Amino acid sequence: MPTHGTHGSQLHNLLLAISFLVLYVIQCTYHLNNIPTTNKVPIIYLNNVPIFPLQIMYAVVTGSNQGIGFGTVRKLASNGIMVVLTALDDKMGLEAIEKLKECGLSNLVVFHQLDVTNTASIASLADFVKTQFGKLDILVNNEWNRRGP
Repeated sequence: MPTHGTHGSQLHNLLLAISFLVLYVIQCTYHLNNIPTTNKVPIIYLNNVPIFPLQIMYAVVTGSNQGIGFGTVRKLASNGIMVVLTALDDKMGLEAIEKLKECGLSNLVVFHQLDVTNTASIASLADFVKTQFGKLDILVNNEWNRRGP
């Protein structure tokens, strides 16, 4: 007859095994190729065994094609956060994305043009975030109106 300690240990191991099985079944519902992409959830692996799905966090950093904004994008992306890099100028924004490709972060960063003085541009970014990600977890307002009021 097992002692109380052995029974508790067996129960713990059984619950742990069931938890892993449930998490594995959840993981099987996701077909992940190039993470992160819209509506896909990355998986934590332990010894090449999927054990837990993570929710992706999404961020927008305004004025992020250079300087502090660019550094913020790089730091957020290096921590696994999907980031929308914004710039007033398309060319400068795409050049910033190319720099991030060199750092291996291009899968976690997308570019969207943004003019913070233009309500249509702001609405376009909001629609993009809503359509592509469905939510926004972090907003870093790094852009300022260089042209004045």
